[in-house]
This record gives sequence, structure tokens and C-alpha cells, in this order.
Amino acid sequence: MEKCIVLFRPISNYGANVYFIEDLAKGFSILGYKVFIINAFGDINKVQKELGAAFQYGKPRLIFGINGDGQFNINGKSIYDLSGLTYASLFVDHPIYHAIRFAKIPQNNPTTFWVDKKHLDSLSSIFKIPGRFNFLPHGGSKGTNAHKRFKDRENNLMFAGSGNDPDTIYHSWQDSDPFVKDFLTNAVDLIEGDEWLSVHETFEKLESIVEPLFSLGNKAEIYSKLLISLESYVRAKKRFEILKGLDRQGIHVDIYGEGWEFASFVNHSCKGPLPYSQLLDQIGNYKMFVNISFMFMHGAHERIFNSMLNGSLTLTNESSFVSEMNRTELNSINYLNPEELADKVDFYNENPKNREEIALNARDFALENHTWSHRADQILKETKEHG
Repeated sequence: MEKCIVLFRPISNYGANVYFIEDLAKGFSILGYKVFIINAFGDINKVQKELGAAFQYGKPRLIFGINGDGQFNINGKSIYDLSGLTYASLFVDHPIYHAIRFAKIPQNNPTTFWVDKKHLDSLSSIFKIPGRFNFLPHGGSKGTNAHKRFKDRENNLMFAGSGNDPDTIYHSWQDSDPFVKDFLTNAVDLIEGDEWLSVHETFEKLESIVEPLFSLGNKAEIYSKLLISLESYVRAKKRFEILKGLDRQGIHVDIYGEGWEFASFVNHSCKGPLPYSQLLDQIGNYKMFVNISFMFMHGAHERIFNSMLNGSLTLTNESSFVSEMNRTELNSINYLNPEELADKVDFYNENPKNREEIALNARDFALENHTWSHRADQILKETKEHG
């Protein structure tokens, strides 16, 4: 009998996580599995009925959800522990935003996947997360314009992502507990002085400030609030700084995402958000795509691979994983600050043949290594001994 896999469809603002699940389903199907997709937040009776349909094919090889989706308890115990099923989850952004789900993860050899190699380091000392841990970067997806020729691409430079005024976030800390304010302001100073320092690494460097904070209450809750406050600020600040730097240099960027009204850019066009599938289509209309994801200094965001797969030259902030990926062949153009990025944009505008050659090589590279079908295969390999 054909083996099956159960995937939980999440709720997603622009459809990104849903797209990930659907692309993974295609990958598992190619590998010979019958795939059932169940709404993660549907009526529990309907979920049970749909799980029952999957069991007609025998014991599922794998139960899988994004960001810890698809977990259900009976009398305080996971249904996967009670039934002996293999559960796995991929946390596709910083897992601290989903910390409430850590306690519900099955205890019987679950597998969690993280898109940054350092995320687990920051969490393992605070949260008891059971099972096996594996690094698994995002996969990429193709839109309808993936193979559009460079000469037919009407637009030059694109960015996709929401905006948030970093000053508003920073000023909101001023009314915080003095210890909280002291930690956050010191952490920002450290990060601004070290372009490679990730948000969770500041906790180690500011241990003398952090420990008294932890004594004020529940350590995990305090850690979560501090890290979320710091991560949201750094994400907003980095995005604004990079785009503002390009704006000052007179470099035009089309920005797809909400929340940029505060920025008052002179040269950029703020297009607003798009559903995920339309965003993929739009990338294929651009010669270059800039990625700003300093929250993944040791991993990779899906926008890197989306850009490659859709034939746009990928300009992305430095990451140890991206640097390793480029070791044998140049697949992306990396930068650490706005000035460096502006210089590289100018260079590739002046050298279109180089730009196109790198973009085409990167598309082949991503097709061979970094689609969600590749991630499906990796997930199966990493969960093999438990399936």
C-alpha cells in the first residue's frame, strides 16, 4: 500500500507558509507518497476525520507542520506520543515568536528544523525543547516569469518586505522597567558596533545585565519579551537603513510590502503588499532583487532562493551559510552595509553581461539544490529512523 504523509496547512497573512506546505506536498508526491493536507486551525472533529482518512493508507510516515502547527493534546499528552506517530516541524522565522508551542512538541523523538544555525543555541538554555534538531534553510519557489529574458525585464531593482518605524519601537522602550531599558539600549549599541552580531548573541555579552532581569519572574517569559522587542527593532532598523542608504544614492527601488509610509523615500516607489504567488511572478519582471534579512546571519530566507529561481540577480546581506554557498561558484552578491550595496548595484548596472551570467548560473544552482522538493527529501532523510 502507498505510504502517506500528513501536512498541516497554516494560517498565513500573504499565503507564504501555505505556499511552502503546498510546494512540500508536491515534493513528497514526487518521492512517491500520498499526501494529505489538513487545516491546522480547523474544527477538531474535522481534523480527526481527515486524520482518519489518512490512516486508511496505514500508519503515516510523517506528520508535519510549519512553526509547530498541528499539535493536539489529550489529557496533557501529545496525540503523537500516544499513537507512536512521527512529528516534525520547520520554524520558518525566528522561533521565539512561536515559543508558546515548544511545550506542546511531542516528547517521543520529534524532529524540529531551524532556518538559522544559531537559533537553537539561543533557545536551548532557556526552553526545554525535546527531540532532534536540524538546520534546514527555506526552499525557493518559481513564478510564471521565472524564465523571462533579461532584455524583456522592464524593471531594475526590487525589495519585498514590510516596514516598521525603528524610532517608534525604540522610544516605546523608554517607559519600560529600567533594567529592561538598560538591556535593550546596550544590546542595540553592541549590534550597531558589530555587523555580524545576531540578536540572541547579545544575551551572552550582556550577562551581567540579563541575569538580574531573569530573577524578576519567569525566565522563559522574560527572555521571550526581550528577544522579540530586540529582534523587531533590529529587523526594522536594518531594512530602513539599507533602503534609506540606496535612496540617498539616488538608486530607485520598487518596494513591495506594507508599513513604509513613515520612511518618506525620495527615489523609491512603495507598491504595497502582494499575495505570495503574485510576488513570485513579480520577481521575474526585475533584473535585480535585494534581500535584507539580518535576522538570519547563519541561515537563509526564502527570498534568496525565490530571487534565484525567478532569474533575478540576488543581492543579499552576508550570512555564514550564504558565504559557504558561494565558495565554489558565485550565486549571489553579498553586502554588509548600505554603502557596499550601493556600490554593487552601480557596478552591475554598468556591467549587464556579468549580472545576467551570475543570475542564470544561480537559477540553475537553485533548481538543483534549493527548491521545496529538495527540502522534502531532506526532511524525509532526517526523520528516517523514526518513520
